[in-house]
Amino acid sequence: GTIFLDADVDDTPGMLAGSTSDLINPGTPGFNLGEVVRTKLQTGVDLNGSRADGSLSVNFNVPWDTDINSPPTPYSGQYDFYGTLFHEFTHTLGFSSGNISESGDPFRGTKEAGSWNSFASHLVDRHDVRIIDPTTFALNQASWDVSSTGDFYTGNNGEGLFFDGPNAVAANDGFLVTLYTPSPWENGSSVSHLDPYFGSMMTPSADTGLQPHDYSSIEIGILRDIGYVSAVPEPETYSMLLAGLAVCGWIARRRQQA
Repeated sequence: GTIFLDADVDDTPGMLAGSTSDLINPGTPGFNLGEVVRTKLQTGVDLNGSRADGSLSVNFNVPWDTDINSPPTPYSGQYDFYGTLFHEFTHTLGFSSGNISESGDPFRGTKEAGSWNSFASHLVDRHDVRIIDPTTFALNQASWDVSSTGDFYTGNNGEGLFFDGPNAVAANDGFLVTLYTPSPWENGSSVSHLDPYFGSMMTPSADTGLQPHDYSSIEIGILRDIGYVSAVPEPETYSMLLAGLAVCGWIARRRQQA
């Protein structure tokens, strides 16, 4: 199906861009949070009706290289516009913790019986203990408190959160996939990215120069684990839509300032 995103400009210092799918409250606990973009692409069902399926924000105070045929070099001082959009659109596909808060509250419901997204169903700690009980849909608060800011590679005795989907684990040579769990917690970034150790598209930050334009095998595995079974979406296909939306938003903003 066709995905529609509301696009705007966000000039928050230190931010490149941000994007999310709309989320619909199912009204009951489960791994059933209504992810509008993922549901539409996987089933054809439009949970949002005539409304946009999600949103995109881009910081146009950043020095972007917007030429898709001539990506930026490492020392150009410019950020890869299309590589950034690939990353952001992947969040709308469901590569995200579903807005779980720092304290562990779900986007909808309660910690004792929450409505969680598909990605969250694969969260485990380093002992392979599930963060969300698959029967009661309750958060394991003790494990969350230790692991959500565990910063696996740099502190806290190797604590952290991991993704245990079978396709992702197979792509990672049988090991759990380490997620980004910095200390302190980073809103909008913690638990929704791969640990920077992997150096792939879905790591939490980007430097100037060329960024990945293709999914790693681990990222493909994660997308398969959250339901993209028959075909994993091609990032380059959707980036053109996002690019058009972002540029339209930029033009509108510049006209308002004139």
